[in-house]
Amino acid sequence: MALTLLSISVVVVGQEHNPTILNPDFLKRENIVPGNWDHIPEDMIVSPPFSQVSFTNGFSIQVESQKIQVSYRGKPDESHAIEVAGIAARYASALPHVNYIAVGNNFSFFQPNQNAETDIVSKFLKKDSGVFDTPLNLAGAGISVYFDIDHGYMRLNIESAESNESLGVQFQANCHRKPESGALDIVKNNEAAIKNDLQALKSTIRKIYRMEE
Repeated sequence: MALTLLSISVVVVGQEHNPTILNPDFLKRENIVPGNWDHIPEDMIVSPPFSQVSFTNGFSIQVESQKIQVSYRGKPDESHAIEVAGIAARYASALPHVNYIAVGNNFSFFQPNQNAETDIVSKFLKKDSGVFDTPLNLAGAGISVYFDIDHGYMRLNIESAESNESLGVQFQANCHRKPESGALDIVKNNEAAIKNDLQALKSTIRKIYRMEE
């Protein structure tokens, strides 16, 4: 079965963001997004604790006092991942006085599998692990695995889920980078990093589940 990318987001953690400056005019004036992008007025929120601007093409930007999140929801591919990282980089570059601490590239994948729960149990739990010998009935299982990456780690969560009324395996990944000093340079260079992260994740998931390319 095909492995489908469902969503992409980039989170930039920093101190003392100002959510109230987020609006379509600011984003276009600072060349953070193209001038011809149309925002969705009914989705727009501007307030001291939280602000949000969403666009008709599927991209959205959210700002809280401690983080920026840029996401794309639709039918994402590598080009959307690069654009999400680019928006986050341009936003951070427009506000260099903020103390940027860490960057997270987040992905959600789905593979249809009607036997997802039993397959996860049989793949990751040994029969003599003891979990099958308890008074409780084992209903399912999920697993988190960690991998080293530059300046941080990649966490991959694997569990059963439903997508569009189809049962399958959901793979949620967070590529977290936190350098010893400020993270602005990592944010600025994240377009290349997110492309590499996406390719590495696809390869890792396919190897774990022995999927064909």
